[in-house]
Amino acid sequence: MIQIEQSDSFEGPTTDSMTPMIDVILSLIAFMMLMINAPLLTMDVDLPNVERSEYSAPSESKVLNLSILEQPNQWNIDGKKISSRDELEEALKEHVLSVETPPVTLLSIDEKSSAQRMIDTLDILNRLGIKDTQIALEKSSVDS
Repeated sequence: MIQIEQSDSFEGPTTDSMTPMIDVILSLIAFMMLMINAPLLTMDVDLPNVERSEYSAPSESKVLNLSILEQPNQWNIDGKKISSRDELEEALKEHVLSVETPPVTLLSIDEKSSAQRMIDTLDILNRLGIKDTQIALEKSSVDS
């Protein structure tokens, strides 16, 4: 039997703390070198031919222009002035009932109008089922 004398001066092998990091770096380099020359996979797709006339942008008549004017309780629907919230709701209701699908609404608001009026107007549009609304902010013509 082999006997080993134990001495206080014997130290075990030291571990190299860089070995795991070097392994990872070499693995990444090998992966990158393999992927550099990898062919791009493509596939030809035959799409059906479609006539351009089948697609059309929404006509101008399907767009409802609604403007919030600077004066209190003043709106403009396609050139018609509205002076109360109830009148606005009735005019929008008539417009919604006159078309098959709810119209696209372009809501224009002047920068001097209050945000609360815009929120109230959006609330009316929401209650009437007009979900497609675009907001356009108009700057005043007098800039300092």
